[in-house]
Amino acid sequence: MKRCISILFIIILLVSAFCLQGGQALLRAGLITNASATGEKEVVIPGTVYTFDEDDDYPFSTSENKAESAETQTYGVFSIRGTEGNLTEKGTENGVPAYAVDNGSISIYYSYSNSLLTAPEDAWHLVSDDDDVIDQYDLENDIQKGALILQRSLDHKNWYNVSVLTNAFEDEPQRFASLYDTLDVEMINGCYYRLIVAYKTGIKTGSTTVLGINVSDNYDYLRTAEVYEFYAALENKYIETLTSYSKRYRLGETVKVSQSATYSGMEEIKNGDLHYGWDLGQFFISGFTAQDKEKDDGTPVFLKNVGDVVTLWFHLQQDINALNGDSSVTIMYDKEGSDQYFQTPTTIFGRGMLIIRYTDHENVKRS
Repeated sequence: MKRCISILFIIILLVSAFCLQGGQALLRAGLITNASATGEKEVVIPGTVYTFDEDDDYPFSTSENKAESAETQTYGVFSIRGTEGNLTEKGTENGVPAYAVDNGSISIYYSYSNSLLTAPEDAWHLVSDDDDVIDQYDLENDIQKGALILQRSLDHKNWYNVSVLTNAFEDEPQRFASLYDTLDVEMINGCYYRLIVAYKTGIKTGSTTVLGINVSDNYDYLRTAEVYEFYAALENKYIETLTSYSKRYRLGETVKVSQSATYSGMEEIKNGDLHYGWDLGQFFISGFTAQDKEKDDGTPVFLKNVGDVVTLWFHLQQDINALNGDSSVTIMYDKEGSDQYFQTPTTIFGRGMLIIRYTDHENVKRS
């Protein structure tokens, strides 16, 4: 049985300025266009399309029955846009397309129409799927008429759900709006994104008759998973990258909590404890010009030149599926988490929640 880990990181910063094509579309990878409504640059991201028998649980991570999205039909078009029109191609990162922005964020799209949803029974058409498993992921609801799972990762190994939509193509038969806009912290650190599109289709192949009477209709079924990945990062001359920082200062400490539900209470980590002798990762700050004396309460003070950007990092050092090299110790999914210190509402913490609070120049605390 796997054992779970509860770790609390507390960071308090006091700084003065912390600052389509419809239906089944045939894609051409790498297409760059301008969105007519906004003038944003749009890039169509290539993906891989997997097909399975109707009894398979969409095992795309081990399947060899696949084709490139540019060479087969897909339900929709996966694309990204720079919110300020500054999206540039940067080759590949870990084998997936890489892009950069010098400001702003990236909007992620999966655009589709309802041609498969409304297709006749004697053609391939969308049918409801009562499965709730896609590859290694268990969903809270059945796939029904299509699932869209958007994930992100810092290392291209550990993936975290950003959003999960089930019955997506029934609830929203046509979609051209953004699925997600990237966050500043994701762009600063550099982040991988993956979209998994899963759906079941069927086609009527004939009928069974007895004495000239139709007693049943015959169908063939397929399950399909489309998988798209890309990497994105911020390239700004005023912000040091994770690998090029010249100065850094570690913040915070690891403590064991006594109340897992609210991540409150502190206990000493002793020899023999699961937490003993290792850290999940490190918070540190970079981009400052100099470090001044600490405040009376021990809070460090950092100075910076005009134009330079002070950046808070978290460097993940562990495989969350095998903490400290032990595959029996893992970070578990928290469906109902809250943090007493930051007074957060009960929400889905998933397999880790990052909470940052800062105090502005008016001494107002903001999370």
